Amino acid sequence: MPKFATERIKVISCRQEFDQLFIDGAGQLDIFENDLKGTTYQSEFKTLLTYMEYLGNNKSLPKTKFRDITPKGEKIKEYEFKS
Repeated sequence: MPKFATERIKVISCRQEFDQLFIDGAGQLDIFENDLKGTTYQSEFKTLLTYMEYLGNNKSLPKTKFRDITPKGEKIKEYEFKS
C-alpha cells in the first residue's frame, strides 16, 4: 500500500504554507520539475512558484493568474495558478 505524506515546499518563502505531496517518499512537485528540465516550460514553472510566494505574502493576483476553483459544497479549497 502506498504511503502518503506532505512537506513544506522550501523554495517558497512566505507567511502562507505551501505543501508538496509525497508518495512513497517521492515528492510529486520535484518529479514534475525534473520532467520539465530542458524544456521551454521550466521558466514558466519558476514563474508559478513566484506567484505562489507572492500570494503567500498576502498580495493579490488578477484572476488571469490565480483563481479559486473549489467545487460548491467542498470544505477543502482548490486553487489554479496560470502563467
